[in-house]
Amino acid sequence: MSTENSRADLVAREDQASFLALAETLSSLIVLVQSEEIIYVNPAGCALFGHPREHFIGRKFWDVVHPDDREVAKARGRARLAGIPQPRRLIERILHADGGTIWVDYSIDLIEVQGRPTILVTGYNVTERRRMEEELRQSEERFRSLCTQAPVLLMSFEPDGRVREVSNYWLQTMGYERDEIVGKDGWRLLTDDSQLRLRKAIDENQRSREVVIKNLPLRAFRKDGTTIDLLSTSVAELSDTGETKGAICVEINLTELQRAEETLRESEERYRALVEYAPDAIMVLDVDKGTFVDANAHAEKLFGYSRERLLTMGPLDFCPQKQADGRSSCDVAKDETRKVLEGGSATFQFTHVDASGREIVCQTRLSRLPAAGRQLIRVTITDITELKRLEEKMRHADRLAAAGALAAGVAHEIGNPLTAISMAAQSLERRSCDEYTETKLSLIREHIDRIARIVRQMSELSRPQSGHRSRCDLNQVVRRAVDMLRYDQRAKGSEILYELADRLPLVDAVDDELAQVCINLALNAFDAMASNPPDRPRRLTIRSSHSGSSVSVSFRDTGPGVSADARAKLFQPFFTTKGAGKGSGLGLSMSFRILEEHGGALRLEDGAGPGAAFVFEVPLGGAT
Repeated sequence: MSTENSRADLVAREDQASFLALAETLSSLIVLVQSEEIIYVNPAGCALFGHPREHFIGRKFWDVVHPDDREVAKARGRARLAGIPQPRRLIERILHADGGTIWVDYSIDLIEVQGRPTILVTGYNVTERRRMEEELRQSEERFRSLCTQAPVLLMSFEPDGRVREVSNYWLQTMGYERDEIVGKDGWRLLTDDSQLRLRKAIDENQRSREVVIKNLPLRAFRKDGTTIDLLSTSVAELSDTGETKGAICVEINLTELQRAEETLRESEERYRALVEYAPDAIMVLDVDKGTFVDANAHAEKLFGYSRERLLTMGPLDFCPQKQADGRSSCDVAKDETRKVLEGGSATFQFTHVDASGREIVCQTRLSRLPAAGRQLIRVTITDITELKRLEEKMRHADRLAAAGALAAGVAHEIGNPLTAISMAAQSLERRSCDEYTETKLSLIREHIDRIARIVRQMSELSRPQSGHRSRCDLNQVVRRAVDMLRYDQRAKGSEILYELADRLPLVDAVDDELAQVCINLALNAFDAMASNPPDRPRRLTIRSSHSGSSVSVSFRDTGPGVSADARAKLFQPFFTTKGAGKGSGLGLSMSFRILEEHGGALRLEDGAGPGAAFVFEVPLGGAT
């Protein structure tokens, strides 16, 4: 080797050493590549990739490039080494040691190192910058989408008032195409008065350094020349130095708003009318407050409270402590409310108490109402007290029909053998001369007579009404029937008081059947008072009265009254509260059937005080 070549190699080595010494101190990436292989990576590059220097030496440079970009990087590197021009500056994805991806902005130069072509790669990490640029791009896309797609009247302006962008809804409302408005003077869209109003607002904002103009009424021209009233709110866009870069304006179509308000008002009026005149009581419960916040007129009528009073009350303020099934009213209300709040629905029977203390059996339906931040439940209440009464009446009629069918069969099967036994007993009684035998035969005949009476009552229970109706004076029927009992053994010791109304209207009825009802009720009263202690009088008070549509008669005694358990069974066939052998349990059932066939009713009066009071009613027009 010549002296000149040795000196050149020394200089090259000294330059290379200086370069490497400098590269070791730089904070940017430095990579040298010869023949597609990495021969040097500086410390900053090792830190960037997350690997030690030994990991890179001898590897292909594109091994660190993201797999999706690797083939392009390989082709680009080989072309550069072959002298084919390539982009000098690139931003590519690089694989980090932890498996993640980083973005690197790097420059590529072709140099010679020790006489060999070498690729010099210098760069730095731009991952955070790329993230911010991507977020900015997405934000700009969202803003542009908002500007064009939002269902609002949206406009943006350049500082000189030219239209920068408008929403599709604005174009639809104003009748323009986008190319007819974008880049054009926006002031020409406003009437002269509105231009003056807007300029004045802008001047005032500039003096006060405000950037927002709120709710400014403006009038603008549509493309067809008609005008539209708008409510405008605009925000000025300012640079970092406070220079105006434009404005964004959101407008409300007052015509649409007024139309929407009118539609909403009409909808509310229809809803109020629908609720107010509904045949059910409708109330709205605020669950958190525990009180009603709305109630219709039927709720006032059903419960007997004013609307103002109802709106201070909760569901438990007008109900008994316990429901008909024995459950606590509070527990029932909580359980049903919970179902609705969990997304279900609730329909249940609930007993309420009105302002007068009268219990009302109701069908209650609960449904959740949409309300932001509030738990509102619509309560629909239907009074089914009369329905329950009719259902009970139908059940009772079914029981009477079944008992009647049974009674007819029993009376038929017992009647003939009973007659034969009675005749045999009478024959033996006539031939007997033994006192003991006569006594026993007399007892047999007495019980046979009792059985015969029961059989007759059973037959009457099953027999449909067949008597001829006529105009009857109920006072006369009562007196005739009860006076027949004055000499009955059971009536002895009892006082009978008549409190009969004068000029009682006549009714269409079978007087013998109504007399039978009076006899049954009177005999029951005498039997009930038979066990009275000496200090309690035995008094039967019979009172008649009339209303506009019916005549009623009550039989009130001073006996022990009727227990709560017996009340529900009073009118069932064969049920009796009398001792063994003292009653057949058919008297009240027969009376109930007779009055039902007359279109009337028989009931035990509630709250009658000492003793019991049975009341029967007969309509003035007879059976319905």
